[in-house]
Amino acid sequence: ISLSTAKGLAYTFQVPMILLNKLHLLNEIAGRMGPLPFYTLVPARTNEYFYAYVEEATLGWQAETCWIQADALQELCLQKPGILYSDKLVPEFGHSVRVLEPSWQDYQQLILKHLEQKQFADLFHAEPYYLKKVFINKINKL
Repeated sequence: ISLSTAKGLAYTFQVPMILLNKLHLLNEIAGRMGPLPFYTLVPARTNEYFYAYVEEATLGWQAETCWIQADALQELCLQKPGILYSDKLVPEFGHSVRVLEPSWQDYQQLILKHLEQKQFADLFHAEPYYLKKVFINKINKL
C-alpha cells in the first residue's frame, strides 16, 4: 500500500498511523545485541547508503539519518570506529558487516513501543523517511 493510500485510510476511518523507519528498526535490534558504538546501513542506490551512527543508548536508539557514498562511509568508519549492521550484504564492506534479519516480532515490538508512547504520524506532514532530515555527506556528480 502506498503512503498516500495509507494516509487516506487512516484519515477516513479516524485511526492513528505509525510510520516505521528501517534504520530505526535496525538500531533497535543492534542496540539489544551488543556494544556501542555502531552503524546501521540501508542501501539507497548503487554504491550509496542511508546510515545512522549510534554512540550512546539514547531514547529509542534514534539517530540522525544520513546519506553517504560507500567510499566516504569507509573513511568515516576509520575516523569513528563502530560495528556495522545492515539488513543485507554490503559488497563494499565485505564480511565486516553483520547482517540483521528483522522478524515480525521486531516490527511488533517497535509498533507497540510507538503505541505506548503515542508516537503517531501527523497525516498532513507524513512523508517517506528518506525525504526527511537527510544530510548529504558528499555530492554525487554524474
